[in-house]
Amino acid sequence: MPHPRFFGLSFRKQGALFFLLLLIFLATSYLFYKPSSQEPRVKIETYSVFQKEWDSLMHEEKKERSRITTFNPNFLTDYRAYTLGISLEAADRLKAFRAGGGFVNSARAFQEVTQIPDSTLRRIQPYFKFPEFQKRALVQKVTPKVKKEINAATAEDLEAVRGIGKVLAERILKYRNLLQGFSTLEQCYEVYGLDSLVVKRLLEQFTLTEPPFIKKVAIQTISLEELAKLPYINYDEARKIIALRTRTRNITVEEAAKVIHDSQKKLNRLKLYLY
Repeated sequence: MPHPRFFGLSFRKQGALFFLLLLIFLATSYLFYKPSSQEPRVKIETYSVFQKEWDSLMHEEKKERSRITTFNPNFLTDYRAYTLGISLEAADRLKAFRAGGGFVNSARAFQEVTQIPDSTLRRIQPYFKFPEFQKRALVQKVTPKVKKEINAATAEDLEAVRGIGKVLAERILKYRNLLQGFSTLEQCYEVYGLDSLVVKRLLEQFTLTEPPFIKKVAIQTISLEELAKLPYINYDEARKIIALRTRTRNITVEEAAKVIHDSQKKLNRLKLYLY
């Protein structure tokens, strides 16, 4: 923390200023209180010397303020805030933000924390320099990763997911063909041997914007062989459905689902293929 400043001067210059003011005070006192009959020992040239010294100090201070280098605004000091023309209140807001664990990674974020006006931001922004890792974090934050379409994924796309090798990638593609395309992302959990954690990583990289077109077949007219080939139904279950249809004639998909195992869970899946 820099030493407290008086009129923006450094500690050394404060001492010089105090000495000059003391000399001026003593000289002035002598002139005013000495009898007029005596010749003053301090002449007007002395004041010129004082003025030149003062002007020299102020000129050096002005040059010092103009020499502003780039810096990380997260580590703004009181002195740098002064040289940049940032108010004490704005600098204190940044300190409080940093004390709470905050970190600004852009000029706009700096303005939001300090509440400096746009004119001040435009003037001091060229001096900001953020570390490279902060810039990368900012880019990652504002640039969301684009997910790929699950029904257009290739084996190479799937193998890019951690936990999916060549065998599992081919198995996912084979199951997708059996389903005539994934209608919901939850169907990925049905792939044999695919761990739920791996599926979670898979869904972080893939999406399903449009379900595939599946031509539905009427349950009143579908044959035993066609029904047995549909996903979610084995041959024995297909035979039970056909037997129920023979007895009742006007069978519905809901009624057909009741004769197969785990009917409630499979009902919505059957509706993808039957009506």
